[in-house]
Amino acid sequence: MISFTYLLIDPRNNRPFYVGQTCDPQQRYKTHIYSRNRVQPNNVGLTPTQERIREIYAANTKPVMKVVGTAWSHSESRVMEDGWMRRMVEDGYELTNIFSVMTNGRGHYREGFLNFSNPDKLGG
Repeated sequence: MISFTYLLIDPRNNRPFYVGQTCDPQQRYKTHIYSRNRVQPNNVGLTPTQERIREIYAANTKPVMKVVGTAWSHSESRVMEDGWMRRMVEDGYELTNIFSVMTNGRGHYREGFLNFSNPDKLGG
């Protein structure tokens, strides 16, 4: 199964704030956008990612999804995601989903580029 590693980018400053992986970038982008108002279980409130997306929408814009790699297995995708998280943190980016970055080998991937900045125009 093909998996994609992606960044969510804040268009107000063009800085990545989230690194993720998915098998369906369009659907995952929609999930991020539409979950920005969904309170987490046990009433713990919004996640930092949801809060950032709400702030971006409050500024009358939308986050941008940039696919930065393609992996051919779930394990390669996890390695790639961890590598991008590490790279972003080392470069000084503050990620809303960073808890820990594991080291577990290297993956093989092809770099690609896709932007999904308008979920209303996405199919599905």
